[in-house]
Amino acid sequence: MVKVKQTKKEFDFNNIPKVHDMVNRVAEIIVTDIKEGISRLSQDIHGKPFKPISKKRADQKGHDAPLIDRMKMNQVYVEPRATRGNHRAEIKMNERDTKTKKDGNYGNIHNKGLGNQEKREWFGVGKRIIPPLDKAVKEWFKTLYKYRK
Repeated sequence: MVKVKQTKKEFDFNNIPKVHDMVNRVAEIIVTDIKEGISRLSQDIHGKPFKPISKKRADQKGHDAPLIDRMKMNQVYVEPRATRGNHRAEIKMNERDTKTKKDGNYGNIHNKGLGNQEKREWFGVGKRIIPPLDKAVKEWFKTLYKYRK
Protein backbone atom coordinates (compact mmCIF):
# COMPACT_ATOMS: atom_id res chain seq x y z
CA MET A 1 0.00 0.00 0.00
CA VAL A 2 1.30 3.47 -0.94
CA LYS A 3 0.57 6.38 1.35
CA VAL A 4 0.19 9.77 -0.29
CA LYS A 5 0.65 12.93 1.69
CA GLN A 6 -1.75 15.53 0.40
CA THR A 7 -1.30 19.27 0.67
CA LYS A 8 -4.50 21.17 1.32
CA LYS A 9 -5.16 24.52 -0.34
CA GLU A 10 -7.40 26.99 1.38
CA PHE A 11 -8.69 30.17 -0.09
CA ASP A 12 -7.73 32.99 2.24
CA PHE A 13 -10.39 35.69 1.96
CA ASN A 14 -8.41 38.00 4.24
CA ASN A 15 -5.44 38.02 1.87
CA ILE A 16 -7.14 38.74 -1.46
CA PRO A 17 -5.61 41.66 -3.32
CA LYS A 18 -8.21 43.66 -5.12
CA VAL A 19 -8.62 42.75 -8.79
CA HIS A 20 -8.73 46.37 -9.86
CA ASP A 21 -5.34 46.95 -8.19
CA MET A 22 -3.85 44.15 -10.30
CA VAL A 23 -5.40 45.51 -13.51
CA ASN A 24 -3.92 48.94 -12.76
CA ARG A 25 -0.53 47.35 -11.95
CA VAL A 26 -0.49 45.55 -15.31
CA ALA A 27 -1.47 48.77 -17.12
CA GLU A 28 1.34 50.68 -15.39
CA ILE A 29 3.88 48.01 -16.35
CA ILE A 30 2.79 48.37 -19.99
CA VAL A 31 3.02 52.17 -19.81
CA THR A 32 6.54 51.95 -18.37
CA ASP A 33 7.56 49.52 -21.12
CA ILE A 34 6.24 51.83 -23.84
CA LYS A 35 8.11 54.82 -22.40
CA GLU A 36 11.36 52.87 -21.95
CA GLY A 37 11.07 51.46 -25.46
CA ILE A 38 11.06 54.98 -26.86
CA SER A 39 13.52 56.82 -24.67
CA ARG A 40 15.98 54.32 -23.20
CA LEU A 41 15.94 51.34 -25.59
CA SER A 42 14.94 52.96 -28.91
CA GLN A 43 13.04 49.76 -29.73
CA ASP A 44 9.57 48.93 -30.92
CA ILE A 45 7.22 46.89 -28.72
CA HIS A 46 8.62 43.68 -30.22
CA GLY A 47 12.19 44.51 -29.12
CA LYS A 48 13.45 45.45 -32.59
CA PRO A 49 15.43 48.69 -33.00
CA PHE A 50 13.51 51.55 -34.59
CA LYS A 51 14.44 52.22 -38.19
CA PRO A 52 16.77 55.21 -38.24
CA ILE A 53 15.51 58.61 -39.29
CA SER A 54 16.87 60.33 -42.37
CA LYS A 55 19.99 62.48 -42.19
CA LYS A 56 17.93 65.50 -43.26
CA ARG A 57 15.42 64.94 -40.43
CA ALA A 58 18.22 64.33 -37.90
CA ASP A 59 19.80 67.66 -38.88
CA GLN A 60 16.43 69.41 -38.38
CA LYS A 61 15.90 67.81 -34.95
CA GLY A 62 19.49 68.11 -33.80
CA HIS A 63 19.75 64.38 -32.99
CA ASP A 64 19.12 61.05 -34.70
CA ALA A 65 16.88 59.32 -32.12
CA PRO A 66 13.44 58.45 -33.52
CA LEU A 67 10.22 59.49 -31.72
CA ILE A 68 11.73 61.76 -29.06
CA ASP A 69 11.99 65.19 -30.64
CA ARG A 70 9.11 66.71 -28.65
CA MET A 71 8.50 63.80 -26.24
CA LYS A 72 4.93 63.46 -27.54
CA MET A 73 5.15 59.68 -27.58
CA ASN A 74 6.28 59.59 -23.95
CA GLN A 75 3.01 61.18 -22.82
CA VAL A 76 1.41 57.78 -22.19
CA TYR A 77 -0.83 57.22 -19.18
CA VAL A 78 -3.58 55.02 -17.70
CA GLU A 79 -7.05 56.60 -17.85
CA PRO A 80 -9.55 55.59 -16.74
CA ARG A 81 -8.05 53.38 -14.07
CA ALA A 82 -9.77 50.19 -12.95
CA THR A 83 -12.02 50.48 -9.89
CA ARG A 84 -13.90 48.07 -7.63
CA GLY A 85 -16.95 48.33 -9.85
CA ASN A 86 -15.12 48.40 -13.19
CA HIS A 87 -12.14 46.10 -13.69
CA ARG A 88 -11.01 47.86 -16.86
CA ALA A 89 -8.15 50.26 -17.42
CA GLU A 90 -7.21 52.04 -20.65
CA ILE A 91 -3.77 53.07 -21.80
CA LYS A 92 -3.76 56.31 -23.76
CA MET A 93 -1.39 58.83 -25.20
CA ASN A 94 -1.69 62.59 -25.45
CA GLU A 95 -4.77 62.82 -27.67
CA ARG A 96 -4.72 66.60 -27.83
CA ASP A 97 -1.99 66.41 -30.43
CA THR A 98 -4.01 65.58 -33.52
CA LYS A 99 -2.29 65.77 -36.89
CA THR A 100 -5.33 65.08 -39.04
CA LYS A 101 -8.89 64.04 -38.29
CA LYS A 102 -8.69 61.31 -40.93
CA ASP A 103 -5.54 59.56 -39.67
CA GLY A 104 -5.93 60.21 -35.95
CA ASN A 105 -3.31 61.37 -33.51
CA TYR A 106 0.41 61.69 -34.06
CA GLY A 107 1.15 58.42 -32.27
CA ASN A 108 -1.28 56.46 -34.42
CA ILE A 109 0.39 57.76 -37.56
CA HIS A 110 3.82 56.60 -36.34
CA ASN A 111 2.50 53.26 -35.04
CA LYS A 112 0.83 52.32 -38.34
CA GLY A 113 3.21 54.05 -40.74
CA LEU A 114 0.57 56.08 -42.56
CA GLY A 115 1.48 58.10 -45.63
CA ASN A 116 5.19 58.92 -45.86
CA GLN A 117 5.68 58.17 -42.17
CA GLU A 118 7.95 55.20 -41.38
CA LYS A 119 6.14 52.49 -39.38
CA ARG A 120 7.51 52.32 -35.82
CA GLU A 121 5.31 50.20 -33.55
CA TRP A 122 5.91 52.01 -30.28
CA PHE A 123 2.45 51.62 -28.67
CA GLY A 124 0.98 48.31 -27.55
CA VAL A 125 1.92 45.02 -25.93
CA GLY A 126 4.74 43.09 -27.56
CA LYS A 127 6.96 40.13 -26.72
CA ARG A 128 9.37 42.21 -24.64
CA ILE A 129 6.73 42.94 -21.97
CA ILE A 130 5.43 39.37 -21.52
CA PRO A 131 8.03 38.22 -18.90
CA PRO A 132 7.46 41.22 -16.55
CA LEU A 133 3.69 40.85 -16.89
CA ASP A 134 3.87 37.11 -16.19
CA LYS A 135 5.95 37.79 -13.08
CA ALA A 136 3.51 40.42 -11.76
CA VAL A 137 0.46 38.22 -12.31
CA LYS A 138 2.14 35.18 -10.74
CA GLU A 139 3.06 37.22 -7.66
CA TRP A 140 -0.54 38.41 -7.42
CA PHE A 141 -1.91 34.86 -7.66
CA LYS A 142 0.51 33.65 -4.98
CA THR A 143 -1.16 36.03 -2.55
CA LEU A 144 -4.56 34.47 -3.27
CA TYR A 145 -3.72 31.11 -1.77
CA LYS A 146 -2.40 30.04 1.56
CA TYR A 147 -0.85 26.56 1.74
CA ARG A 148 -1.17 24.32 4.79
CA LYS A 149 -0.11 20.75 5.46
